[in-house]
Amino acid sequence: MDSYFTEAFIEKLIPFLRSKKSTKDLIKKLEGAGFGLAEALELLNKKDPYGRIKSTLENQLERYVTQSVEKIDCLFLAYGFKHISTFAEAKTKRKTLVKTVERLVRRRHQIVHDGDFMKSGKLRIFDQRKVTREVQSMEKFVTACDEILFP
Repeated sequence: MDSYFTEAFIEKLIPFLRSKKSTKDLIKKLEGAGFGLAEALELLNKKDPYGRIKSTLENQLERYVTQSVEKIDCLFLAYGFKHISTFAEAKTKRKTLVKTVERLVRRRHQIVHDGDFMKSGKLRIFDQRKVTREVQSMEKFVTACDEILFP
């Protein structure tokens, strides 16, 4: 999921810049990546200005983790999508899709950071059917977001 959303953001960047005005949130992202007025002025003499902008954001997004719905929503706000996760949930007609994705992300963190052990030292119970359904929910979430981002 993390890889998909950062790559989708970059894939959408140049077409967005060519077809629309930049948003305040996109400008904040660029400034946060170290791309300011001086760099913009330098682009006037460059052969591939869009490539330079893209690589600047790619470098910053290498360290940006999109493993939470909140981070995904924040990232795509730069393209004018307010709460893309809510739109994805509505698209799938699953009222608890976002909560399921958030629960699966928390579970992933538990496995990675705690070895899937509880504080008492007991191993957390693994329910194959439940996890399979949650992974399918994650796939539905990503697919719905993809359909929203790339209609």
